[in-house]
Amino acid sequence: MKSDPGVTTDGIEPAEELPLEPVYPFNEPGQEIRLHEGRLAATAGGDVNGVIWMSCGSQFDVRWKVDEDVPSSWMFDVLGTDVITFALSRPGGNVEVTGRVRTTCDGSFDGSTLVSADSLVSHVVVHWMNLPDVHGRHGRLRFNIGEWELVLAPRPDHKQVWEALGFDPRIAMTHVMSIARRDGKPFATDAVQAVLRALHFGTSFAFGRWIPPALPVGFSNSGVAVWEQWGPLFCDPGRNGSLAWLYSERADDLQKLLARALEAFSDPQREDIARHLLSRAVEANHSGRVEQRILTAFTALEWLCWEELKVSGKMSGNSYNRLSTAARLERLLADACVPIDVDPSMQSVLAAFASAKSETGTPASGPQVVTWVRHQLVHAKSPYEDVYKIKGLLTEAWLLTRHYLVLLLLKWLGYDGLHQAILGPNGTAGDDEPVPWSVRAKPGI
Repeated sequence: MKSDPGVTTDGIEPAEELPLEPVYPFNEPGQEIRLHEGRLAATAGGDVNGVIWMSCGSQFDVRWKVDEDVPSSWMFDVLGTDVITFALSRPGGNVEVTGRVRTTCDGSFDGSTLVSADSLVSHVVVHWMNLPDVHGRHGRLRFNIGEWELVLAPRPDHKQVWEALGFDPRIAMTHVMSIARRDGKPFATDAVQAVLRALHFGTSFAFGRWIPPALPVGFSNSGVAVWEQWGPLFCDPGRNGSLAWLYSERADDLQKLLARALEAFSDPQREDIARHLLSRAVEANHSGRVEQRILTAFTALEWLCWEELKVSGKMSGNSYNRLSTAARLERLLADACVPIDVDPSMQSVLAAFASAKSETGTPASGPQVVTWVRHQLVHAKSPYEDVYKIKGLLTEAWLLTRHYLVLLLLKWLGYDGLHQAILGPNGTAGDDEPVPWSVRAKPGI
């Protein structure tokens, strides 16, 4: 098991420290976040004015719109083109940014970067959207992860905004975070990209829905904003009842996860795999019908089997190919000390089905059952197969498939904290336990 060097929590920040403020004011749920207002570009006929904002309704993206009284030369510049370059006056100086054209008067931005002449920064401020109460009684939290120091602070009225998001499926800025090197040295903005990706994908995986650290702004040593990124990110509106395997008040476990996610996103050989697996784990929680969630999770499980058994060298190609899909999954779960029997107290329908499918008198294993369900969804020979005739079977198969994916993905990342196992309707938030591979050496476990 890997150790966690450089991962600490300092808890409550000293009262004399200055408050951590967002670059853009905290918004109400659904209210747009204004990024720029005024001059957008210059044409032969004069200046073009307008606004640029982050939309926080059902969609989360950056849009632009010019004023109605634009010069006629603007129309000729925009007609027949898909993109337009704006010249903006920002705190760090004049910058150019390219936007997409929807009509002659409005459009959007796809991950555009605004860079001033001096792109070295002392710290980066990011704005978290729809993040739950991870701070608890501590208020501000400091995470020291590797070479980075992350300071996270909630908005003052987080409780009220969080309650509002429960009724209105929109988007609100809930936290602000500062990212800096622990040694205090300035850094190039390219260096923080892996941190931002790890934060986005890792936190979303932990809480079962897309939660982005958005609108990063980099500041020079003199406190001037010299770097920004505008563009859409995966973000789920509201605070839907997604399946969070991490209890929101376990800030120390969130740290452990983010440290492992950063290791993966900083490794060129693991970054693409991490992005694929974590996104599948998020999407398997609530996207589409239950059949789609099963298939999404199973795709990630098959990739994990390939990576952990074949690519790692644990098995030869011939040995791997001789194993059935269920046997590969059983092997991976055994390596992680995850039980493979279906627990009838948690999943009564699936347990009864496992017994009915058995040809030996011994109930089929969990991997055998979920694999059979997956095959029926993909290769069904009749619309009257058992997979649709038994009430609750698909839901329990989805929950077990998701459970396997969460644990095996945590094992792949090297996480050794607590997790919540959600396999049925019972239980309460905070019913968590150590991941099974972290307690394998304890007697009686």
